[in-house]
Amino acid sequence: MKFFRVKDIFFSGSPILFGVSFLLLLMVSCANPITPEGGPKDEEPPTVEISESTPNFQTNFTPTSFELTFNEWVTLSDVFNQVITSPPLEFDPDISLKKKTLTFTFDENEVLRDEATYTIQFGEAIKDLTEGNPAEDLRFVFSTGPVLDSLSIGGTIVDARTGQPVEDILFMLYENTADTVVRTERPFYFAKSGEGGVFSIRNVKPGRFKGFALNDQNLNYRFDQGSEAIGFPDELITVSDSTPDVRIRLFVETPLLKVIKTDQDDYGVIKLAFNRKVYQLDVDTLNNPPPRWYSLFDQDTVRLFYAYDQVGNSSFILRQDTTILDTVTLQAPDRSTFLAETFLTTLPNGQGNNLVPGTPVMWQFDRPIRQVDTNYIIILPDSVAASTQIVWEIDSADNRSLQASGNWKTGINYELQMAPGAFTDWHGRTTADTLKRPFSINTKDNYGNMLIQVTGLDSTQQYVIELLLREKVVAQWTVVDISEYKESLA
Repeated sequence: MKFFRVKDIFFSGSPILFGVSFLLLLMVSCANPITPEGGPKDEEPPTVEISESTPNFQTNFTPTSFELTFNEWVTLSDVFNQVITSPPLEFDPDISLKKKTLTFTFDENEVLRDEATYTIQFGEAIKDLTEGNPAEDLRFVFSTGPVLDSLSIGGTIVDARTGQPVEDILFMLYENTADTVVRTERPFYFAKSGEGGVFSIRNVKPGRFKGFALNDQNLNYRFDQGSEAIGFPDELITVSDSTPDVRIRLFVETPLLKVIKTDQDDYGVIKLAFNRKVYQLDVDTLNNPPPRWYSLFDQDTVRLFYAYDQVGNSSFILRQDTTILDTVTLQAPDRSTFLAETFLTTLPNGQGNNLVPGTPVMWQFDRPIRQVDTNYIIILPDSVAASTQIVWEIDSADNRSLQASGNWKTGINYELQMAPGAFTDWHGRTTADTLKRPFSINTKDNYGNMLIQVTGLDSTQQYVIELLLREKVVAQWTVVDISEYKESLA
């Protein structure tokens, strides 16, 4: 209660009126309680007054509502995210707070499962009024049958790519053990992972369950969006009094490949933009005999390079395994104009001039290469021995790339001079200018060795192995049809 000093106030009329006015002033003051100042900080969380609350851990319970009364004034917040009911309810309950008492009212249309143990966890929804201390491990548990289940299952959820723990991920258990149950049904039990990716489901009945971890983005307890990360144990989970913890690796399922844009503005190449990164794509043609062509993968874009004398109504069929994804009909620009106005040109060299020992010297052109004429190529310093040992090869993985392998020596500065006409592409175009390529070979002392070995692969699956440096992919390998893979890096 605050006290006021009345000074220099003049009233006309009865002294009784003054008394009433002063009394009203004091009443208004007393109606606004304030937190007392001073004293130690309140660090105790609110607790449930058992004698004034609905009894917890009941059996044969058929509630329409229940109440929890606390030992102090509390606040209620973030109910949607903090209050979790397992098994999940079909309808949202009404959760309200009056003074020290929380009331949880089930929707009138809610039908609880028979002989099931329900656990309602309040998280940090309840906090004391003064310091915001959350109630610890606040749960209300009841059974609609004669038995209160008491077993538990726990574990950790991690990101499959990074190995780091992931918080706020659902772990769900299903009595239905079908692989598709996560798409069609709500779980029987569930919990959310907390700090360190750790989760725990208590009051579980004994039995065998299908388990899934899910980043439930639309909060409907179903895996129905391609962007939702998911994970699952390799086997069914048997819940007993000795169930071990499980470790779930969370990943985003690869969506079905789809063409989202086609670009045929440049003669000789079709650019296909997909909805995701492309690891594998099979291409067939409807022409007989088929044209000269090859595909180049670049993240979520594939370029189909082709060489035709007459295009007509030629088409490419895009498929993955036996699934046809799309059909692309060629609508190429005029070929004669393309040949009359353009020459074969080189692309920027990203290899550098100080090469790793054992690697070839490389060039990249704007279109696939058909042949190399070494009569137009000079090697400096002039060395007959060196020139006869050079092997020129078109890269089978990228027909635009040309590489020269030779007995290159460290400590020597080389230069390759390639006169016009040294290279010819699929369309018969040649280089118009003299190309010069200086380079030297770095010493092996500047490098180390790395051996990557992966075992236990499923030979029926295709794998992509990526080497990361500061979260950037610096090397990548595709592994198909083998159960063990080795790769040596210098």
